[in-house]
Amino acid sequence: MDQANPLPTYRREMRAGLRDIAPIVVAAIPIGLLFGAVAAAKGMSTLEVMLMSALVFAGGAQFAAIETWIHPAPIATLAFATLLINARHVLMGASLTPKIRMSRVQTFLGFFFLTDEAWALSERRAMERPVTGAYWFVMAVVLWANWTLSSTLGAVLGLFLGDPERIGADFAFTALFIGLVAGFGRSRVTLVTVAVSAGSRPSCISSSGPLARGLGRARRHRRCLSCRSQGGALMSLDTTTLLAILAMAVVTYITRIAGLFVADRLVLTGRAKAAFDAIPPAVLVSVIAPTALTTGWPEAIAAAITAVAAFRLPLLGTVAVGVACVVVLRNLI
Repeated sequence: MDQANPLPTYRREMRAGLRDIAPIVVAAIPIGLLFGAVAAAKGMSTLEVMLMSALVFAGGAQFAAIETWIHPAPIATLAFATLLINARHVLMGASLTPKIRMSRVQTFLGFFFLTDEAWALSERRAMERPVTGAYWFVMAVVLWANWTLSSTLGAVLGLFLGDPERIGADFAFTALFIGLVAGFGRSRVTLVTVAVSAGSRPSCISSSGPLARGLGRARRHRRCLSCRSQGGALMSLDTTTLLAILAMAVVTYITRIAGLFVADRLVLTGRAKAAFDAIPPAVLVSVIAPTALTTGWPEAIAAAITAVAAFRLPLLGTVAVGVACVVVLRNLI
């Protein structure tokens, strides 16, 4: 029936993409606003912030870049740092490529939008069915538009934004990723992978390391925003800044599509296939661990409570529990 009339299936896939990405969109808004405010405090114009978010679209790399941003922008240094931070995209792309139902051209285009969140949702969906182009593009483009708009708005508002820790917004992504890990089930492979990944030094490959540091530095920037100019003119565009943004964007895209070529050369069976299937929870735990295990007792306890809730609640409910717990615990401990 679906082959005779593919439109209903197409619409179902689009609705599924919107449904799955909705909690992540909510969690991403305060982080995008924060990035825009920090970037503006560093002297970037609203147009430059918008271009970086739209072309690079990698929160960890963007926060890391802003953390050390100077004028003129050090293009080679920023490109190399972006390569190191986004190297995990190679594994993510290689893991996801066999599970998507898109043409080669669609995949090359679609992987521009490859992020931790879109990839994790797709891996979870691939446990039940192939990932279609309708599902991927709706989910990924909505997240891209949300990140671009929220960071641009953050650059405009800047001074008026409050401390994200006050409402637990900085913990939203940690809670979100805990919920995504729970979605991969309680198999022995998943549990062993989670334990090993959490016990390693994941901040070396995780986007949460730069993100957590960026959040901390954002609070320090906010204290002196009132005595600094709010970036340049709204629509000004410095040539060196543009070249730095383009370099970061190109390096990020290369890491995203490199997994396609890796997947073409892999023939996995037996234990090798099981190990490769363990990549999703391993990468997600590497994103969670720096915040959940090394930030402080409130975050560690909130992460444990969120993990329990993740097996009983939908994704948005898990995020809400995590944020509420970290707010309460920070006021008590």
